[in-house]
Amino acid sequence: MNNKIKQQHRTKKGKEKSRRTVIILLVVLLLLLGGGGYLYSRVHIIVNNPGDLFDEAALPTATATAKEASQTPDESTPIPEEGTEETSEKTGIINILLLGVDRTPEGGTSSGSMPHADAVMVIAVNFDDNTVDLVSLPRDSFVNMPSVKGFYKLNGIFNVGGGYDDPDAAFSLMCEAAEWMLGGISVDYYYSVDFEAVMELVDAIGGVDYDMDMAYTGTSGRHYFQGIQHLDGQGVLDYLRARKNATQGSSDRGRVNRQKEMMIAIFQKLKESNLLSTIPQLISTINDGLYTNTTTEQTLALANYARKIDISSIGTYSLYGDYKSGPIAWNWTFVDPDNRIAVIQEVWGVTVSPLECTSYEFMTWLRDYGFSALKYLSTAESVGDYAAQLGTLTTEQSDAYAAYSDAYSALQQAYDVAAHSLTNEDSQMVVEAQATLRTDTQLLAKAISYGETMHWNVGSPWCADTGINEIYVDFR
Repeated sequence: MNNKIKQQHRTKKGKEKSRRTVIILLVVLLLLLGGGGYLYSRVHIIVNNPGDLFDEAALPTATATAKEASQTPDESTPIPEEGTEETSEKTGIINILLLGVDRTPEGGTSSGSMPHADAVMVIAVNFDDNTVDLVSLPRDSFVNMPSVKGFYKLNGIFNVGGGYDDPDAAFSLMCEAAEWMLGGISVDYYYSVDFEAVMELVDAIGGVDYDMDMAYTGTSGRHYFQGIQHLDGQGVLDYLRARKNATQGSSDRGRVNRQKEMMIAIFQKLKESNLLSTIPQLISTINDGLYTNTTTEQTLALANYARKIDISSIGTYSLYGDYKSGPIAWNWTFVDPDNRIAVIQEVWGVTVSPLECTSYEFMTWLRDYGFSALKYLSTAESVGDYAAQLGTLTTEQSDAYAAYSDAYSALQQAYDVAAHSLTNEDSQMVVEAQATLRTDTQLLAKAISYGETMHWNVGSPWCADTGINEIYVDFR
């Protein structure tokens, strides 16, 4: 089954839509007539054992314990019991990444030059316990993933993966980023929508009656009053995007809470209006901007399963943290480590290690020492790679290459130690290792007649220096 709802080319869209419509009609027909054979068995699974259609989430080995986490009135952030060392690992869970990308109907973006994944939420569906939990991941979270060269905001990982130029890779990398934030819990499925897709989906279900918590003016220019009112697609989109123009909760955390509340309101509309079973058909009507790696069969199974879910039992959580200006420019969210561990314990029943090298203090260290060390390593690596491609080296060249290799490894090790300790003593070891690497790299370059200019200083801005960030992303 095709992984992506919408393809780049109109011809492929038409064929895919036709296939989906046929499959949906066949399933509905079998439900009505009670047909037999293979298709009947698939319908039986969809209705009675939806979890069999999905890969259960892989969970990491328990390695940490959470301290008491702070709570806010609008989030069910758990507080582990005192003395709790282990929690019961939960089974039967699948994780779905829900993304909202700020691409406009014209193909542009609301600000900057690149559409980012500005709404990021993991939906944990527990088929064993018949529960659903929504876990928001702040879009401005400081991301330092081992598999990605560089330092990014969570919403920019979509662009690192290729954005809409390579959506399969972009959404896959976003799932990987979510897994990293969750300590290794696998996130195997995703749905992504852009501005236009949100409006089309909401309009297709006839809009939503919503008790607005504030009076404000949306980005569309519309004015909204506080209290119950009917919102069409544009009205819902305005509410989902409200932050600086919000008259209550004008922070990113406030917007995240509104997004979760609106998600529940839309679900309630679907359930009360008996529209859950029409979700696959609704999806097939979207012209562009909706992507998923689930099959139609899986989407239908989720829609049918949703009938069992009591809206009041849906858990809402957030891996929130301090949102402030970083020492390397821009505003960032530094995820609260104790709250993160507590949320993961509550939703998935496992304990995870704290995220490494993601604190405000580490970012300060990057500015003072880390970026320079990484630039030295990148520049030296280019010379080393050139030498490795020469084949047989002379004795002089071999000796120079061996000295270079030792110096390179020494700086790597010094960087790793200092990045975790953040002490002045270890940081000075980094400075000394840099000087040695530069000298030995220059000697190697001379021995092999390396003709390229070697750049040792970090570029401005740092995020545009490929020695630091492999892929440039327009932060905002």
